[in-house]
Amino acid sequence: MPSRPPEYDQSDRTAHPWTVAEPGSWSELAESTAFVFRACGLAFHPLTIALAGLAALAASWAMPISAEHLLPWIGEQGFWDTVWGWFRLTWLVAAVCAAGTAIARTIAARPTRAEVWGRLPAMLASCGLCVSTYVSTLVGLMLATWLAVAVGGWIGGAFGASLATFIGFVAVLAVLLSTVLLLLAVPAIGTNDADAPDAIQRAAAHLIARPGLTLALIAVILLSLWLLVRGVSIAYAYAYGTAMPGVDDFQLLVWLPLTILLFVVLAFGWAAFTQALLTLREVVDREDRASCWDPRPQAEAIHQAIEARSVVANGLGGSNGSGPESEQDPDA
Repeated sequence: MPSRPPEYDQSDRTAHPWTVAEPGSWSELAESTAFVFRACGLAFHPLTIALAGLAALAASWAMPISAEHLLPWIGEQGFWDTVWGWFRLTWLVAAVCAAGTAIARTIAARPTRAEVWGRLPAMLASCGLCVSTYVSTLVGLMLATWLAVAVGGWIGGAFGASLATFIGFVAVLAVLLSTVLLLLAVPAIGTNDADAPDAIQRAAAHLIARPGLTLALIAVILLSLWLLVRGVSIAYAYAYGTAMPGVDDFQLLVWLPLTILLFVVLAFGWAAFTQALLTLREVVDREDRASCWDPRPQAEAIHQAIEARSVVANGLGGSNGSGPESEQDPDA
């Protein structure tokens, strides 16, 4: 049986083992950002590259996906073409999230020596629940938007147009919120030995506790990811032009640039978000990065404490004469 690392009391340790920066200061932001990108070297680990490459090959065939493929009232495709578009979207989300869960778990468990492959089935099941919830939310929002457009057209006039616009705006906000929750769920599940609700709740508590640091880290990660993708795109275009001069039609090998870009986003993006989440956990909870939180031992300890308290309470009740033995006749 795999042995878990011992747990230590870390309540008196600093937020980072190398810093004395004040919380909320620019120094803490700089050091947190530096730690995230220093730890993102794990994105170039052979195992991370292999997982991201396999996921990119498995998911790139479903791209590109546009709104015309998903919303039948925008495009002119039939029913089965719409179903095929939603299947491609589901496949893409599932492959990306499954790869993200595996990458996040391997990155978080490497310094902890925690179990990886034995925990992956349960984590992938939790990830599948999040993916199914996400896709169901998108389908519900699509139907709600279609109903709003239909009702707005039936009502007509400025009021109908305003109603349809408002419901469409709410649907867009709901899509953005559900996407953020999905991107949060994947590294949260991978870095915690917990189910999706517990992992998401704990990760969300860290983000809410330090919103400024969270937004700054996410902004830096997205900017760096955009620059990396832009650089890879320029490099591919240069290599394509050098190998095939005079041919400007990228559609001849459309799957190759999509696979390369998806591979870069998966490898660097999931590694960066995982390290950012671990950094926020260390800043907020002062918890060592080399530890995977598992609520089950805590729940077991609480259960044992409750049982011990009930045993002690019953013993004290019996000694005070309030137990069943005190009701017997002493002369019997």
